[in-house]
Amino acid sequence: ADDDHRFGHGQAEAIAARERELDALDNELQGDGDPRTEACLRSLRALYGQFMAEVNAQAPSAQVLEVVGLRERMFKGCVQTLRRSLELFRNAQRMNTLGMEQRMLESRERMISEVELSIEHLGRIIDGVHAMSIAGTEDSELQRIRSELDASLEVATNVEQRMQALESELSEVGIRSGDGGTRV
Repeated sequence: ADDDHRFGHGQAEAIAARERELDALDNELQGDGDPRTEACLRSLRALYGQFMAEVNAQAPSAQVLEVVGLRERMFKGCVQTLRRSLELFRNAQRMNTLGMEQRMLESRERMISEVELSIEHLGRIIDGVHAMSIAGTEDSELQRIRSELDASLEVATNVEQRMQALESELSEVGIRSGDGGTRV
C-alpha cells in the first residue's frame, strides 16, 4: 500500500511538473505575435483534460488504452511542434537575409497549420470515444479512431522530418535552434 501511495504521489508530481512546463510554454508563445499558437496549446490542454476525464469515467478496455497511448503521442508531438514554431519565430527575427527569414516563417506557418489540423482530429477522436461510452464499444468505431490517430501521427512525423531538414539547413548558414543565433 505504501508503494501505491508513492506511485500516486510521483504521478501527481509528474503531472504538476508537466503543467508548469506547459504554463511556461504558454507564456513564451504569448510573445510570438501570433495568437494561434497560444490558442492551439490551450485547446490541446483542454482536449487532453476532457479526454482523460472521459477515459477515467469508465473502465477502459485494452483498445481504449491503445487509443490513449496514441493520443498521448499526438499531444506530445503537437506540443513539440509548437515549441519548434517558437524557435523558428525567434530565429527568423535574427535573420538579416529576407529570403531565409521568409523561408523560416513559411515553415512555421505550415507547422502551426498542421497543429491546428491535429487539434481538429483530436476533437473528433474525443467525440468518438464519448459516443462509444454512451452507445457501447464498437470495434469498427475504435478502428476508425485508431486510423485517425495514426494519420495524425504521420503528419506529426512529417513535421518532425521537415524540422530536422530545416535545422540542418540552418546549421549550414550558422543558425541553430536555441543557440542564441548568429546573424547572417
